[in-house]
Amino acid sequence: MFLDQLAKRLAEHGMNVKRYKKATVARPAALEIQQAIASECDVMVEGLVD
Repeated sequence: MFLDQLAKRLAEHGMNVKRYKKATVARPAALEIQQAIASECDVMVEGLVD
């Protein structure tokens, strides 16, 4: 819910929002996802599950 609201507000200010999802919360993101984020994004917001 928080990330949905944040995405909405960023979009209202003309920013593009992309979302990525790891295969499992127990392991780091696959190298392909890490590379995509690094090459496609200027800013990253990370959501953690606890």
